[in-house]
Amino acid sequence: MTPEQKSQKLFVVAKYWATEELEKQKTSIGGEYSLERMQHNDLSDARCLLRMILKIIEEHNIRLNTKITLLRNLQYPRDWQSPVKWQSSKVFSGMKLPIKQIEKLINDNPDKDYYEIYRMLKGW
Repeated sequence: MTPEQKSQKLFVVAKYWATEELEKQKTSIGGEYSLERMQHNDLSDARCLLRMILKIIEEHNIRLNTKITLLRNLQYPRDWQSPVKWQSSKVFSGMKLPIKQIEKLINDNPDKDYYEIYRMLKGW
């Protein structure tokens, strides 16, 4: 396996891992149902707070969806010889990628494809 093939495999597995980590950060609550049940006048402040919470959660999920879309659209460019260059992309910002583990799995299992290495990384 050439160094470029290893680097590309590392890139794809890291994308799979990062996408799943972002998906795990999404959140939701059953706010619409709760708002329907909070019709009493004494609960108007609670309804207002719940609407604010729902809006913040929605904004959080929109930011995550945007980042996931950017990550899925990110292509491995041929001129990136070092993993440091693609890891510094703002799409991966704030994530602690398990690069050493992925590299070890790739070196130990050069015949496996991207998804099989990803499954081994996750312990599936």
